[in-house]
Amino acid sequence: AEAVPRLGAARATLELSHAKLLGRGSKADVFCGEFAFRPSEPTAVAFKVFKGSKSMSPDMAARIGAEAELGARLRHPNLLRLYGMVQRPDFGVALVLEMAAAGSLRSLLDDCSQPLSWPQRVRWLRQIADGMCEMHSLLPAAIVHRDLRAANVLLSADRTAKISDFGVS
Repeated sequence: AEAVPRLGAARATLELSHAKLLGRGSKADVFCGEFAFRPSEPTAVAFKVFKGSKSMSPDMAARIGAEAELGARLRHPNLLRLYGMVQRPDFGVALVLEMAAAGSLRSLLDDCSQPLSWPQRVRWLRQIADGMCEMHSLLPAAIVHRDLRAANVLLSADRTAKISDFGVS
């Protein structure tokens, strides 16, 4: 198993407010925040904060650990990067993830005010296929996503497609 970096909680800047909320899921909420990977150089990141993780059961700890180990194995330009895990008394356990500043592909598809060109659509399809190919070719065990949909494809600031949410993989 790949080691999941445990990150220093003091370097995480996270406010659990509606204004910082990026998305909600059944098991976790995602908030934007900052993490100082280098002293006094904060980087915009996303924190996936697990519901009920302040006092978690052994089953929940195992699920979070499995998702973190899976994310630690993934290194590809079209897969959302996991930087590590952080734990603080005010929110419990959170995964520290790459920020996808342009939101989800689902949101962009739903926004009729932004017409999408065919070359852009084909570029995203190719990027998603490249990310899936990487997951399926990992050794010793391939990863099957099981929940690939537009809401789980995030877009970076330069609109690169990044497959996310490997929790059910």
